[in-house]
Amino acid sequence: MNTSTPFVPEHPSRKQLRTLKKTQRRRSESAKDQITLGTQETPEIVLQADEFELYECGVCLEEVSPAKVTITCDAHVVCNDCVPLFFKHALANLGEFPARCCPQHALQPKMYSHLLSPQLFEKYLRRAREHFTKLSQRNYCANLDCGSFIPKANIVSLEGAETAKCDDCDTLTCTGCKGIWKNKWHICDKPADGPPNWLPEYTKDCRIKRCPRCHIFVEHREACNHMTCSFCKAEFCFICFRKWKHFHHDCPEYGDPEYDEDGFEVGKRGLHRLTGLTRSGYDVY
Repeated sequence: MNTSTPFVPEHPSRKQLRTLKKTQRRRSESAKDQITLGTQETPEIVLQADEFELYECGVCLEEVSPAKVTITCDAHVVCNDCVPLFFKHALANLGEFPARCCPQHALQPKMYSHLLSPQLFEKYLRRAREHFTKLSQRNYCANLDCGSFIPKANIVSLEGAETAKCDDCDTLTCTGCKGIWKNKWHICDKPADGPPNWLPEYTKDCRIKRCPRCHIFVEHREACNHMTCSFCKAEFCFICFRKWKHFHHDCPEYGDPEYDEDGFEVGKRGLHRLTGLTRSGYDVY
């Protein structure tokens, strides 16, 4: 089973965290050699320069002063220069969104906007809108040179049809057939429930199916048939699409069973390799 490795910095010691939090709670009695320190819990705290203690960043391992570190959660201290790395990592890895300093703690982009470039902040917000939109309600630009996600706010009714306007190239996309809407004589032929035209033919070297939970296409490349969706983290059997509990004798542990020319399993069950349904369209499980 393929599993992705989360982007987790090294843990600072408990003593470091206690000392840092105590230092951040102190207020200076003198205005001499003072600076302002901003944190999540206390937006503005005044510290004396001689109270500074260096702390090790959990990402780059550099020693920095409290004025240049961020407490992302109760277990992690990260320097301000490394905070954008969490958001860049989330954007570069589909299965690692949203940005996290550890598996239990998601980072809120607005809390760290002052540490992110305007371009990175805007790109992350756009990706967040896509991520938190249901798959069945997502629309993408039909322009093959663009393909950007179109938010729900851009969907308007035009000549009796719903169209979505792309912010990047201004292309109008029909929300019904997902094709380019050219004029009022556009004929919307909604696609069938079968696989899209761009999906390559299923072979033993190209095993692509839909996740039974979120319906995104996932590819099985190696290891056993215990599959974990990179998007919704659902665990299922890649052969029969059952929720994964353990290996079962009905399905092979590795590879595919024998299929006929129509894609149905040869044998008593007769499940289709792409849907997991029988020839009669029934879900036996």
